[in-house]
Amino acid sequence: MKSLARFGRNTISASGKELFRQGEGLGLVAVLLNGKKELGVINKQQQQICGFSLVEVVVAMLVVAIAILGLVKMQIFLEQKSEYARMGLAALQIAENDMQYVQSLAFASISGATGSISRSDGTYDWVRTYKAVMSGSAKQTQVTVTWSDRQGEKQSLALSTMRSKFN
Repeated sequence: MKSLARFGRNTISASGKELFRQGEGLGLVAVLLNGKKELGVINKQQQQICGFSLVEVVVAMLVVAIAILGLVKMQIFLEQKSEYARMGLAALQIAENDMQYVQSLAFASISGATGSISRSDGTYDWVRTYKAVMSGSAKQTQVTVTWSDRQGEKQSLALSTMRSKFN
């Protein structure tokens, strides 16, 4: 068979009707058919397998689902810790306010007390206790605030200070 033209690895026969190609895959060739120059794409392989199999799609969906589940669990964890921190700060504010009140009292007026404060995020109970130390010349005061978290577990925070009668 006599070749008429060569285009890269492709060879066109003298009749222009047969195309021989070396190599694999697609190639762009110019072919003379019936006296007209045609530009086309040839494919030596008759069947090409394209796309994804069902198993690949299911595995990919499983990987994505596990990643999303991990993100959701992380979001829930962060929300719980954020709420715990917010409630702890509220309890700290309540305890600090009572400590400031104790500092404003005269030494002889310092005594124990209890109370409850309702806020939008829950109810906080506080207890102030004191005891005389150093032969009565100082008083140790402690304020303990308790509250329930979203799981119903009791949480508490305690602040303590000492006050001298010589202040």
